[in-house]
Amino acid sequence: MAGLVWLIAGMPLPAAVAPPSEAAVEPLLGGWQLDADRSQDFRSALLQAKSGRSRDGGFSGPGGGGGGRPGGSPPGTGNSGFQPPVEAPDMAKLAGRVEAPLALQISYTAPTFTISTAVEGADPSFANPPRVVTADGKKIRGQRPDGTSIKTRATWKDGELSILETPARGPERSELYRVAAGINGKPELIVVVSLAAHGPLPPVSVRWVYRRAEAP
Repeated sequence: MAGLVWLIAGMPLPAAVAPPSEAAVEPLLGGWQLDADRSQDFRSALLQAKSGRSRDGGFSGPGGGGGGRPGGSPPGTGNSGFQPPVEAPDMAKLAGRVEAPLALQISYTAPTFTISTAVEGADPSFANPPRVVTADGKKIRGQRPDGTSIKTRATWKDGELSILETPARGPERSELYRVAAGINGKPELIVVVSLAAHGPLPPVSVRWVYRRAEAP
């Protein structure tokens, strides 16, 4: 049967993706604390991206590029064609997690990563459920806390953990985790979170920086 599938498809079956070794992922593991001063805010980045598209006439809709007011008509023409500024959407519903967690704990049992925002000793009622992803390149069906169905695919390549989320509603979201040398040569966890363009919303990407958590 496998040979028949090979002939019909015209190409060999995809080979299984080998999970990364414990040694390869070790720099990523452990506790991390957010460096808020060096991290970007998602909502501010989105509003800035939307503002840029409004200036270019790509976001304001009909009437965009009219003098004096974004998306409106020239001054003195009343409200004809005027589009009020678009407020920031409810990003929590639109794209899942957008607030940078104050702390992360990353563990690994091949081939599965567990990313938790729970801080030891903290009130568990304030913690989000841990994220569990398998770095094998396969799409896994699941649900967000709000019930939205979603497909998640995680991969590990060249020291980076990548997570791609494709929801039934809303923009595609990607996350990239990597460790780099930071201030004074100490390791830093860099998390890049990106949303694809969706409807009138432009693409947006932010960068969060984490330092090694200090021992209690």
